[in-house]
Amino acid sequence: MLLPRRTIARRNFRGAWKRLRRAVSCRLGSENVRAHHRLGSHTVEALEPRLVLDSTVVFNEIMYHPAEDDVAGEWIELHNQMAVDMDLSGWRVSGGVKYEFAQGTVLGGGEYLVVAADPDALREHFSDLENVFGPFDGNLSNGGERLRLRSNNDRTMDEVDYGDGGRWPVAPDGSGVTLAKSDPDTGSAQAENWTFSEQIGGTPGALNFIGSLPPAPPKSTNLLGFYQFEGDYLDSSESAHHGAVTGSVPFNNSGFEGQAVSFSNNIANYIQVEIDASPQNNATLTWGAWVKSAQPGGDINTILSNDNGGWDRFLFHDAGRWAVSSGFGIQRSSVATSSEWTFVAATFDGNSQRLFVDSDTPVMSTRDPSGPSQTFVHIGRNANGCGSCAWSGLIDNVFIFDDVLSDAEIAGIRAGGAAAILALEKSNDDGGNNTAPVDLPSLAINEVASSLDATFRVEIVNTGDEPVALDGIVLASSDADMTDFVFGDQMLASGGFMVLNATQLGFGAEDGDRLFLYGADKTGVIDAAVVKDRLRGRSAQHDGRWLWPSEATFGAANQFAFHDEIVINEIFYHGYPQRAEGDVPFAKSEEEWIELYNRSDSDVDLSGWRLDDAVGFVFPPNTTLAAGEYLVVAKDAVALRAKHPGIDIVGDFSRRLSNRSDRIELRDPANNPADVVEYYDDGRWPEFADGGGSSLELRDPNADNSRAGAWSASDEGRRSSWQTYTYRGVATNDGIGLEIWNEFVLGLLTAGEVLLDNISVIESPSGAAIQLIQNGSFQSDAIGAAPAKWRAIGNHGSHGRTVVEADPLDPNNRVLHVVATGPTEHMHNQVTTTFVGNRRVQAGREYEISFDAKWLGSLIPGSISTGCNAPRCSTCRPAEARRASGIRRSRPTPRRLTTIFDTSRLCPRPALRSPCRSRPTIPMAWRR
Repeated sequence: MLLPRRTIARRNFRGAWKRLRRAVSCRLGSENVRAHHRLGSHTVEALEPRLVLDSTVVFNEIMYHPAEDDVAGEWIELHNQMAVDMDLSGWRVSGGVKYEFAQGTVLGGGEYLVVAADPDALREHFSDLENVFGPFDGNLSNGGERLRLRSNNDRTMDEVDYGDGGRWPVAPDGSGVTLAKSDPDTGSAQAENWTFSEQIGGTPGALNFIGSLPPAPPKSTNLLGFYQFEGDYLDSSESAHHGAVTGSVPFNNSGFEGQAVSFSNNIANYIQVEIDASPQNNATLTWGAWVKSAQPGGDINTILSNDNGGWDRFLFHDAGRWAVSSGFGIQRSSVATSSEWTFVAATFDGNSQRLFVDSDTPVMSTRDPSGPSQTFVHIGRNANGCGSCAWSGLIDNVFIFDDVLSDAEIAGIRAGGAAAILALEKSNDDGGNNTAPVDLPSLAINEVASSLDATFRVEIVNTGDEPVALDGIVLASSDADMTDFVFGDQMLASGGFMVLNATQLGFGAEDGDRLFLYGADKTGVIDAAVVKDRLRGRSAQHDGRWLWPSEATFGAANQFAFHDEIVINEIFYHGYPQRAEGDVPFAKSEEEWIELYNRSDSDVDLSGWRLDDAVGFVFPPNTTLAAGEYLVVAKDAVALRAKHPGIDIVGDFSRRLSNRSDRIELRDPANNPADVVEYYDDGRWPEFADGGGSSLELRDPNADNSRAGAWSASDEGRRSSWQTYTYRGVATNDGIGLEIWNEFVLGLLTAGEVLLDNISVIESPSGAAIQLIQNGSFQSDAIGAAPAKWRAIGNHGSHGRTVVEADPLDPNNRVLHVVATGPTEHMHNQVTTTFVGNRRVQAGREYEISFDAKWLGSLIPGSISTGCNAPRCSTCRPAEARRASGIRRSRPTPRRLTTIFDTSRLCPRPALRSPCRSRPTIPMAWRR
């Protein structure tokens, strides 16, 4: 089993990953370089300060306000999300309370521990409770506070900033229940991941909710290996591959769940795990992973293998199809590969194997290889050392079971991820401290009068499909001086309402008082609400959220006057930085703004409206947004007006938009949400908006803007200009052989798009001036067709989108639109053409390369390079005109989503390595 040296907590949102980027400079003599635009050096923008959590030990349950206000009853529960033990020696909890774990403190895989204000008192109440530590110093705030879990080197490993209002549940604030994670494998920072415990007193040291994880199967199923890749790993076998991934450090960015590990299509880049998955020793087996292929059209990209050279067990994709082996060779399924995250698994029973690809049922069945194979497993390459069978891309959550999982179990893993994998390993034992789920009726507090009303009232609703017997149910106030109200022997029909006034209740309420609805005999908390100095009610339109009704409707459905005329239409949260050029220093962009759009047919008075959550801004009196018009709210309105005169801009908003993820809420004068957007910088959210100069732009103002698919990166390519690049150099001996190169190769390192025209390679430009390129202008090609004499292969062309198009600035001119869905490689994923007459490059001769380029989007500057005998290196990046502000009148129509186009690699042959050192390039290389 791999042992984590350093681990990272999973985030519950989008497990996609973003590429690491870097740019370095490279020079050629000025006599060889001339471009129509002055090009400067490039500096990578430093990351904004962020909370990067490095743990899979997380906060899971908090008793911060026990009933009776007994501070001695406070406690904090931690949970180890990993399947391996974690050494907590020297770790500490900080914040309102402080506690440091002693040397030798170990938290077992999947287990819980509790840090209590009074450990002895907690053990008395929960007689079978183990793993209790304390006492801690200080006490937990009833109004909410920030807690941090820090490692022995003082790194923040997990953090929760809990509260008792807003999106945080109210019930834990004094009713006797705890603040509890709904799912123990989710992140701690998000309020949506927390609820309140079913049991009074909570469930310290155990699962918060029976059934929150899938039950273990009745048969014996052992989890042989589970690799979440949350940081660096050690191979416990201490084999020759002891340490981290051979040839690579795990990819420190977001993957399917938390982190993932990256592989670079290199035979030396893999992980060996000491698990015998061979057919002769383990007839029954299930293995799988979540993968993100960087070259979905590549040949034999291997995920898992114990192949000994006889087409034994391995899981991979080949020629654009997901595949396995059957002992006789490659068995391809009908399912095409992609560059998106994909769940892939296979089961073996000694006779047959089944392949699952993003499906709850097999997509293919074939025979199980029977030949002797390796007694270990390789992750990221073929175990027989096949030099062309390595993986390129990301792998996460690799699992290996010693049994054939059923379709239902595979479906559970696919839906539940790490939690479901671990659940299959566990027994049905709930941890020794869980009682049966509390059977609470389907009731809710639905409407609460203002504390200022002459007659205080509370409305209860039956949300279920059956009548509810109310006998013994309790409605209580957080004011200890108030007597509980106990319901008598009566029924509440399905969908029915019951209204209680202060006289019936025997108590009124003050602003800030909390109401707790308990089950009979206070066996558990059904619901809770806070009294305010305004009428409050639950909104069915907003998933039961407490909002502000337009009128009192006690005894009937709540009424609200919601506004939906104004939509958050465009967000500029991470601007392109100022590159260092000459005396101008590098500077991070301070530009941030939010665009609103009135999609209605009437003018809207925004007086008293406000932006909340991520930023703060109250619209001043007499602010009106006309029908069909736009208004920009800026972080620095003066600076933005100077940059874009004539645009309606107001500001300044307080706080800042995160470069990572944030929640923007537009509230109307009644303080109800008019629009809410929670954006991210990964997953399906547009990448160019994260520091690439584009904004997040709503494709259609009437679309559901809570979904990533409703947004695109603004089309900054429309603002870029055509640039002509020309440079010369003398072809050199590449160490392989003279005069063997007769082709021109173009490739992009990452997914991206660029328009190219007038591509030219001239031999002896100062002499015979022989043109080597055929069809460099594309003028005779048909619109929408592949260009004559050119071949676009792999991720640069198999998708069919690298075609000839009309120049957007000149409809009569035809250009090549290059679309790359992934990076170029040495022998694949390229755009190539053969020289006129199959002419070969001559070492010692001068060559001039030139082309026109119009960049369609970028995150970092690109450069152009040639290799393999030819001139190899020249700085060449998009003009600054590409980095427009993004403010525009959005079109309410779908548009193409632009992608990264910047970087690639030099020809990798050793003799061609130049002092440029890893410069991001778009190589135009010769090849045989």
